[in-house]
Amino acid sequence: MPNSPSEEIETTKRAARAERQHAVVETDTTSVKLVGIVSDRPWAIAVVRLIKKARTKVGFLVAAWCLLEGVYFRERPFALDRPNAYVVIGLILIASGLAFRLAALGCIHKKECLATDGVYSLCRHPLYFGSILLAYGFCILLADSENYVLVSVYFAVFYPITILWEEMRLEVLYGEAHRRYRAGTPLLLPLGAFRKGTFTWQTAMLQGGSLLLATVTMLLGSVQMMAVIL
Repeated sequence: MPNSPSEEIETTKRAARAERQHAVVETDTTSVKLVGIVSDRPWAIAVVRLIKKARTKVGFLVAAWCLLEGVYFRERPFALDRPNAYVVIGLILIASGLAFRLAALGCIHKKECLATDGVYSLCRHPLYFGSILLAYGFCILLADSENYVLVSVYFAVFYPITILWEEMRLEVLYGEAHRRYRAGTPLLLPLGAFRKGTFTWQTAMLQGGSLLLATVTMLLGSVQMMAVIL
């Protein structure tokens, strides 16, 4: 007897979930090996910690350089008040990155419990994924190919190390709970099965959301000012 349409849909969904789970397991094999290698070497832990601490400061320097270099060489970005395809794509990436970071900030309780619901059910590091979207969104608006290279090098150097450190820290803090979470949730790409969590704007703002909104607003204003002046 042929399956009903609802049964076929459910079968398709189960197959998709199984394929996604397989991809997650394959991706995490490398990260688990790296955690094991680094955790056994004190000098490697020291290097990872040093790079992680420098990440935020270097990130601000990269953002400042992208803006100042554009001003110095009079490289005009796209004007926000004259939207084209590039402006639309750039703003979509920025809005998406902002949404990911705010959603993560609004449901995480650092050092209190392991965040596994809400946006953290989609991937284990939504804050970093949001930052990547934000950065490339601004690269599109600034219309300078050198910025893509600089930002890509920054992410390639700092984010794998930072994520490795976070994985090691969470393993120590939460043990088996983190291992179960890691086994069923993608590392960075938001491909996991969504589970509704508890989000509050107050928590998001207290944990850096207000600074994030102010920074994004300032950067958008800087891009528009450059477009008008240059």
